[in-house]
Amino acid sequence: MIMHKVILFFILLNILSCTTSSKLDLTFYPKKKITKPEKLDLESIEKDISYLTYALRNAYSGYFYKNKLSIDKGINSLQTSLLSIKTINPSSLCELMASSFRNVRDMHLTFKLGAHRCFEVDELGRVGDRKYSSDNKVYTVKVERHKKYKVLVIAISHFDSPSSIVWDGMLESINKNVNNVDVVVLDVRGNGGGDDAMGYQLAKALTGESNIVTPYGNLYKVVTMAGLQSRWNLFSHLSYNAHSSEEERFFKSYIEKDKELFINSKNKTEILDKNIKPIRFSKAIRPTFILQDKGCGSSCESSIDFFEYIKGVLKVGENTAGYVHFGNLGFVLLPESTIQVNIPSTFNSYRDGRFIEGIGIKPDIKVEKGDDAYKKALNHFENKISL
Repeated sequence: MIMHKVILFFILLNILSCTTSSKLDLTFYPKKKITKPEKLDLESIEKDISYLTYALRNAYSGYFYKNKLSIDKGINSLQTSLLSIKTINPSSLCELMASSFRNVRDMHLTFKLGAHRCFEVDELGRVGDRKYSSDNKVYTVKVERHKKYKVLVIAISHFDSPSSIVWDGMLESINKNVNNVDVVVLDVRGNGGGDDAMGYQLAKALTGESNIVTPYGNLYKVVTMAGLQSRWNLFSHLSYNAHSSEEERFFKSYIEKDKELFINSKNKTEILDKNIKPIRFSKAIRPTFILQDKGCGSSCESSIDFFEYIKGVLKVGENTAGYVHFGNLGFVLLPESTIQVNIPSTFNSYRDGRFIEGIGIKPDIKVEKGDDAYKKALNHFENKISL
């Protein structure tokens, strides 16, 4: 047993010392059949650790910005945990990997085996259910009555691709009704995110403006070969599983954008959006309440951020999930265990330097656990109008 530990220690040490300079092929072809093994032997474990280590140190934006130390600690923790293991099943390895990196402040860095997310965290909201959540639609737009007031309710379950047909009619319905109501409620409770392009369109629709200034600063993007490979994995997988030819073209366009970078790749990152627009305030057409909770994450949060410089907007509920700074996911499929490691390729900064990963966006009006944010918002509106 002691000799086994010594041999494994030096093998892992060699893997960890060489993986940042050598290159591994991280590309995954979605048409290839995946067979999950029942057990992994020592050689298979070592191979997957080498892929994971290389990916985290070369493809992950957090290794370049904010999280280098915690990633190295996670690798060391994983290495130590495996010293006494000769064989392991993929699900146990996935849980072990996820728990080894649980102290990394990045809610997007996740480990999955099939549909199961390893080391699951609590992301349930506690301030009421999203309006019309039983409709099984991406969005619902309805005009309701609250006493003598007309309320335009916009409920969104997740932020699908902006090219998807699921959005058909939403902006038209908002534009048709927004000038004829007293108050607007944008309900994104339990919205796990997706693509925030439609969130930006919502901000434009509810202000009537063509340009919205955001609170974000520079965007840092990993353009290493490994980073581009992980992004290629995601977009090729999405294009292969697209629901329409338009959606397939949309995802493939991202591969085309990265193609030149891929060919001329160097081990570096680059800063995008260097010319940050000066702060300029807009105004909501009608008083607007955004209902948020712990279940609102990622693009749901950036969609809320698009309203930061819009007057007449209040956030109601509890802190969001805190999937804010790291994004534009790629993924790596570990070759032996078939564990999927979701790896952000960008780091998004705020212009004022705040770092709220794992903390989330605070509400303007806090709602206590068990209370309903919708009722709280309309009561606040009614009381303010009556003053």
